[in-house]
Amino acid sequence: MRVLIDSLPAAIALATAVWLVPGWSVLRVAGVRGLAAWALAPGLTAGVAACATLLFGRVGLGWQASGALVVWLVALAVAGIVGFAGRHRMAKERSAARTANERSDSRLANERSAGRLAKERSAARMAKGPGRPLNAIQTRLALAGAAIAGALVLAATVLGMPDGGAPLQVRDAFVHLNAIAEIRLTGNASMFGGIDAVVSHTGADSFYPTTWHAIAALMPQSQVGLAANGAMLAVMLVIWPVSMAYLTRCVFPARPELMPIVVALSGALSFFPFTQSVLSAQWPNALGTALLPVALGATVVWLRDPRRLANWTVLGIAVAGAVAAHPNTAFSWLALALPALTISAWRTVSGLGIPGQDADPRTARTAGPWEAAMRRTRPWLVLVVLIAMLGGLVRFTPLWNILAGVMGYHQTIATRSYPFTVGRLLADMALWPVPANVIVSAAVIWGAVVLLRKRQARYIVAAWCLTIVLAALAGGPENALRGVTGFWYKHVFRLEALYPITALLLAAVGIWAAANWLATRVQHGGGGVGAGRDSPGYAGGGEDGANGGAGAVSPGFAEGGAGTADAATPGSPLAADAAAVPAAREVNVARLAGALTLAALVVMAACLVPGMARRSAGVYGPVALAARGALIVDTDDRLMLRDIADLIPAGAVVIADPASGGVLLTSFGGVAAVFQRTSLDGLGEDQRVLAQHFSRLATDPAVCTAIADLGVRYAYLDEDLLPGGSRHDQATAGFADVDVAAPGAFEAIATRGSVTLYRLTACD
Repeated sequence: MRVLIDSLPAAIALATAVWLVPGWSVLRVAGVRGLAAWALAPGLTAGVAACATLLFGRVGLGWQASGALVVWLVALAVAGIVGFAGRHRMAKERSAARTANERSDSRLANERSAGRLAKERSAARMAKGPGRPLNAIQTRLALAGAAIAGALVLAATVLGMPDGGAPLQVRDAFVHLNAIAEIRLTGNASMFGGIDAVVSHTGADSFYPTTWHAIAALMPQSQVGLAANGAMLAVMLVIWPVSMAYLTRCVFPARPELMPIVVALSGALSFFPFTQSVLSAQWPNALGTALLPVALGATVVWLRDPRRLANWTVLGIAVAGAVAAHPNTAFSWLALALPALTISAWRTVSGLGIPGQDADPRTARTAGPWEAAMRRTRPWLVLVVLIAMLGGLVRFTPLWNILAGVMGYHQTIATRSYPFTVGRLLADMALWPVPANVIVSAAVIWGAVVLLRKRQARYIVAAWCLTIVLAALAGGPENALRGVTGFWYKHVFRLEALYPITALLLAAVGIWAAANWLATRVQHGGGGVGAGRDSPGYAGGGEDGANGGAGAVSPGFAEGGAGTADAATPGSPLAADAAAVPAAREVNVARLAGALTLAALVVMAACLVPGMARRSAGVYGPVALAARGALIVDTDDRLMLRDIADLIPAGAVVIADPASGGVLLTSFGGVAAVFQRTSLDGLGEDQRVLAQHFSRLATDPAVCTAIADLGVRYAYLDEDLLPGGSRHDQATAGFADVDVAAPGAFEAIATRGSVTLYRLTACD
């Protein structure tokens, strides 16, 4: 059984279960079903885990599987109460509607009954998820697309791994690996000081988002590397496609055929999930990015009817979950939701309001202009107050200093020209020196043009453009405008990771539009109907018709009015003459769209996957790492780390050059270490002395004092980093001149290749 658990497929499956099952079970008990439950589940898991780890850290309880189980049982009980209350309320409303039918005049009773029925149907749609349900073929296509996309991304990543438990060798990965081990060792997963020993120094009470690490620490894999790789791949292969599926259904609720395209292409852009997860190893931030589409989808649903408590609840769960994964996601959500919020707020304030929002028969006749205006603006006032309260919480608490540190972060990545970043995004040239992902790139631009021409969902185009602008500013020269990107550490890769969220939606629109255009050209011999107003092949009018009136609210959607989308579903949404569109043409359009999507995946497999595999080997494979001078952990290190816990007493502290494989002493060796990251910022005083002067331990009393204060008794040294070694230029200053032959300083205990474990005797 242990052999099966300690495998990469099992790690991925268990990580997926740990992320999805707790949140899904709570939502299901509360009455949420379908895609909405699966999409909201990881965010709910993250939010509850973040709160639980803070509470456990405050009261001194250890974060373990048993404690997490108790938390989820409590959450299930609360969800059961909420679900029962909701069902009881709906039963009372149905009873009241029947009473009204019996006792009131027939016209008013029918109005009230219709209002109740519409409300119940809206609640039922909310429970199942937004939009018109997928048919069996569309569901199978979505699942097949997810499987193909996942297989390509999985193959590209795993081909670069020496084994499933291999450590990803970049700076952030070492922190995350050791953080998982530290949580397992201490039981403290709090964001405030829980992993001080890893990210700063013991007792510093530093802030660091630990939700991802807390969940990964619960996984049963004995190897931290397996647990980390499984958790990373679960986000890439499952959480991200499900999130994009949910966003697609929220933005285009009457266009279920777009969802399989988006899901199939979910791994087709190199910026996310591959680059941020594998090349940058920003695993907590990648989790936040993967959950961001759910938050944006919930925002769109909220905008359709901001007075519904259910919409507020969904929005709260989605945003809180994404922010719990990584607080930086809050700024990403605000940036990408800004166009939709701005358009909808302007319509509300200017008096356009929301069609049908005040159609409640109980109040429609009696509400005056002032009352109607208050009814429209009250939800917005609540939202503004909530955002202001959160801003005040940040401004007048220690979180302000944390934000200031993020805004002032000194970014060491070389600056680029603005055209370079724009071209890199539009042509997807992160992994290839020439444009390779041509079908998806062209579809993105075509989709943007179609939505602008048809005056539909233009806020998606605006958010897409805003992402490009922010990424260009972050990668460009230092100036006042670049300061805006300080919310993302002025890190261009973090902002490029947001690009696929809107680009995939546009690509799906572009592919369907191209398929419709091709079908029209074929049907009419290259001219005629297809050359008219709807020649781009997509849209006109409101996609929200599937939601029956209430859906016509969404910014950029409602030009065609409620209910119009369903009239033109075959072939192309709202084609010029929907009644004239035969069923055969709908099939042809779907087949052409499928062919274009498949062609895009073939191009990805031929061009991007080899590039991904090569880059994966560049951060996982010792040979490729050594070739570019970035090797930290080699085969000898893996052997010594495997055995070291059996070579020294329990609780012994080991010192190693942080630029060597000893940086993973805690996560891969299971022993206490002085240094748990490669960067030397934020060290304690004793750590700083050793990082700068360890080689003087035989002559400098300050070094022996630091060794005694930290309880260090053993040293892990790699001769490749010592004087004369092949990687000596990588050595940390304090370890560059260590003389292991100095009399009475070191006593060799065990050797694995170039790595030797010593007992320190110089300070005895």
